[in-house]
Amino acid sequence: MTANFTTTQPVITDSQPKLKPSYFKANAYKYKLCANLIVLLLGLSVNSAYADREYYANYEVTVSNITHGEFAAEGDRCRTGPLMGFFVFATHQVDFNLFELGKPASGELATLAETGAPFVLAGTLAANPKISQAFSIPALQDFPAKLFDGILCAGEQLKTSIWARPGHRFSMAAMLFPSNDAFLALNNVELPTAHSAKTYYSPAYDAGSESNDELCANMPNSFGLPGCQSPTDGNSNPTIPDPNNTGGPGLGEGYVHIHSGIQGIGDLKPKEFSWNNPVARITIRRVR
Repeated sequence: MTANFTTTQPVITDSQPKLKPSYFKANAYKYKLCANLIVLLLGLSVNSAYADREYYANYEVTVSNITHGEFAAEGDRCRTGPLMGFFVFATHQVDFNLFELGKPASGELATLAETGAPFVLAGTLAANPKISQAFSIPALQDFPAKLFDGILCAGEQLKTSIWARPGHRFSMAAMLFPSNDAFLALNNVELPTAHSAKTYYSPAYDAGSESNDELCANMPNSFGLPGCQSPTDGNSNPTIPDPNNTGGPGLGEGYVHIHSGIQGIGDLKPKEFSWNNPVARITIRRVR
């Protein structure tokens, strides 16, 4: 849009007082001060959200499922092997941690690790003042129509974009299934500077919130993909004992630790669904 301004030249007559050059020289500091104030006020009038965004950096995140797997038959949607999903991504202040090894997982992270549902964790993070950005793939409004956008079969990749304030860090998590409460994650890692990239590898973690009985009745549905086809996870509440008495010790270990993999004590075959660490490669590339 082009703004048109009409200027009216003042008419100077002999009756109007004329200012001598010495006046302007003596009062130059006043004009300079006024000019600086105008510039400051114009700057403050810029939309604050847009102004703040000028200090953000943008990144591309690529998550790769590097577990083993092969197609059981021609035309299969997915290979055998561990699946990953759904995903939660967050950028945040340095003093925030998604979890701590050797300590209990939060209820929101345990829910993700047991059921794959990312929405409670993403919502809790978004409400935390230490978080710059938090979102899930798929987003709540896209579920279940775009659920396969948030599932990685063995050998597949997922790409997304994030932004962060200067000095902020990055965390992410997703369930590793079929399992009782396994997950992959990055926890409070540094973001790359300038137009560079950083690559991280995630092992499989155990949320310690559910017994590792490896029974499909206590694992989430694999949506027609290899794994368990139970309609629901029978033990999605991390505060109650495992409902299957033939499973593990009940409440789980009670703290986050490195997962020992599928042992073949229930419905899953280790040859098809276990893994060796690391399970995921995450590459973060700064793009602006």
